[in-house]
Amino acid sequence: MRISTTETGRSGEKLAEKYLTSRGFKIMARNWRWFKYEIDLIAIHEGVVVFIEVKTRSSRAIDEGAEIKLPQRRRIIRAASAYLAMNVKGNLSCRFDLIRVRKSKGDWWIDHVQDAFEGASA
Repeated sequence: MRISTTETGRSGEKLAEKYLTSRGFKIMARNWRWFKYEIDLIAIHEGVVVFIEVKTRSSRAIDEGAEIKLPQRRRIIRAASAYLAMNVKGNLSCRFDLIRVRKSKGDWWIDHVQDAFEGASA
């Protein structure tokens, strides 16, 4: 039985969350939405607000489409700005991370790219 891409994505996000918490990240929000924009995970790590995009693929498909393209970066930055304005008091720094998750033959593979892009780059 083949699982849907939605189920694969949810599984990848749960695995990414588990991975992050095991490394000291405190998850603040999951699938946070602001109008039509969404951020997969928002966390605090060592005093930095981290906005995390999770890309989950099956088998070798991770190589294709596993980067954050410019239009999506812009959407993430807009949502991140709104999140900071609504939820963060003070002047905390932030960064944008990418977690690539791949499932192949029942095994999971995770690649965490810190500072995947800069907020000013979009």
